[in-house]
Amino acid sequence: MATITLEYDARNTILKNMIEAFIALGGEVESTSRTTKSDGYASTLSAIEELKQGKGIKCVSFANYKKKMA
Repeated sequence: MATITLEYDARNTILKNMIEAFIALGGEVESTSRTTKSDGYASTLSAIEELKQGKGIKCVSFANYKKKMA
């Protein structure tokens, strides 16, 4: 069996679809991502996901924020 190493932008949907097709055809994938939770990019994606889910503090002003954080 041959081994191929790929490096790609995980936001590229075309490449993601190609990898999914590869798996559907019987290919095996070993995922090794350099993005970790300590990485700023992963933290940003996590924060965006929380916002989409409606989590977080909603404030109308900075004074309102200070009251909620006290």
